[in-house]
Amino acid sequence: MYNNKHLKVFDKEDILGKKVILHKPRAIIHSYINKIPSKREKELYNYILKKAKEQLNYLSAQEEFKRMIEKWKNNEFTKIISFYLSISELKKIFKDFKHLRKKEIYETFKELEEIKLIKINLLEKDTKKEIIIQSNSNKIPNDIDFDQVTSVDIIRIISNVKIDYTNDIVSFYLPPISLAYLVAPKMYTNLNLLILNYLSSSYSITLFEFLHDFYENQKRFNQNKDFFETGKISLTKLRQILGAYNKYSRYTDFKKWVLNPAIKELNKSDVVPFFIEFQEIKKGKKVEWINFIMEDKPEYLKSDVILTKKGPQKITYEEKKFQNPSDKYPVKKELLELKEKIKNGLPYIIFKRELMKIQNSYICNKIDGYQPHLILKTNNIGHLEIYNPHTKEIRQLDKIKDAKELEELRQFLYKNSDRIGGIQYIDEKEIHLEELKSNFLNRYYHFTKDNFHYIILIKDIQFKDNEHFVLNGNDIIEDIKDIKITYPISTKEKIISLLKNEIKDDEIAYYQDLNRQEKERKIIEEFENKKDENKLKEFINYLEQESLKLVDEWKIAKSEEKKR
Repeated sequence: MYNNKHLKVFDKEDILGKKVILHKPRAIIHSYINKIPSKREKELYNYILKKAKEQLNYLSAQEEFKRMIEKWKNNEFTKIISFYLSISELKKIFKDFKHLRKKEIYETFKELEEIKLIKINLLEKDTKKEIIIQSNSNKIPNDIDFDQVTSVDIIRIISNVKIDYTNDIVSFYLPPISLAYLVAPKMYTNLNLLILNYLSSSYSITLFEFLHDFYENQKRFNQNKDFFETGKISLTKLRQILGAYNKYSRYTDFKKWVLNPAIKELNKSDVVPFFIEFQEIKKGKKVEWINFIMEDKPEYLKSDVILTKKGPQKITYEEKKFQNPSDKYPVKKELLELKEKIKNGLPYIIFKRELMKIQNSYICNKIDGYQPHLILKTNNIGHLEIYNPHTKEIRQLDKIKDAKELEELRQFLYKNSDRIGGIQYIDEKEIHLEELKSNFLNRYYHFTKDNFHYIILIKDIQFKDNEHFVLNGNDIIEDIKDIKITYPISTKEKIISLLKNEIKDDEIAYYQDLNRQEKERKIIEEFENKKDENKLKEFINYLEQESLKLVDEWKIAKSEEKKR
């Protein structure tokens, strides 16, 4: 039914260096929740919706599926298909899944499969109304007037889950209700799933999604405003959306244990782009409604989250200034036009000519064969050059001297046209590590330990933590493989000064001789220690014998004393 080939089609988008965006339908965000799911279940469900949406987008372009997609849009569900996700990608996106064992992954899917999706259609005052409920039972909130209900659909939130650990694939079905919203959402919000890694509770996540929907949709049409309101939301509806309908029936308890902790966490978090306040609106003495007010946080208090090789990574305000092409490295219109021309089949020879017309443009970084932070750009006559944003140095590519390198760079751009115009975020550690590697790799390092000499040919270097780096290599004196040496980063310059590009045979022989002498000295020392040890044993035996004699003499003296 499913295989890796299928998954590769659906996972075609490279998500590294980017946000992981789900276009989450408003109807699902505003659905009632009978029982709050765990944080892990919420993350998994959002990821499932994202993968299904990606695959629906792919299918909608296929002739054989176009008619089926149209039927879904019209709520005519004639065919069920399997959707797929990658376990390894799931672990990469969400920290909560990173170290899960197979059984725990199974249990999370199983718990999610127990949740039901209930769709209720009502007719209130000649107006059609639709309510979606996520529930682990068939119970429906008491405030729904069943006399107004025209239809009820009850179906599992996901079904037919099949986990193939060997091939790293999970297949599943989504109910027609969800498919209809994903195929043609009336309204949706763009949700960066990586943000969920930095929120600790299900209430915080659910409230964030709910408020972010208002915030984003209002901001879209009022870009000059810096605060937004939800308007009056009944406490009953708010409890149902947050999954606290059957808990904390007293408002003071709901406020103390659900509302205040969630708002406090969201206000403190730098990945949430707005501050939250709320107004209590009363009917008599009783609070009946809440109005949430969201205000833009200053840029320096906001962080984005992107996916790196090591997992989710925050980008601070200062880092965003480096990252943002529209800020420090603007993308020119001509560059984007060239990118589109390549996609439409622009011949390579014409591409080279067109490239030379684009002057003073930043093209991309993370170029194959170069340190990742170096940027490929064009100068004022359209020639390619390499720019180091940290040192501000520019290496111009001479037409004759660097002809081969120049040609390789052009071919790289032509084959990777999607990279044109994109300056990707680079982790500072990654830059630092590359600089260390350029200084250390394939060089010899001489050091001593316990009076023994080692000459290590360094083959690799890694960070152990934020303060240390690890040299990994082979000792050529004693022929020891895979030696690992850890040093504080502060000693980097000192160690660099001791590195050599080559070691002569007479140096190796000299240090081998010193090591041999040290081994002999240790053997003699051990022998002397053993001699001393034997003398000590003899002395202890002598003392034991003498003490026994004294005891015997004392006993004899006592017996003679009694006789008298």
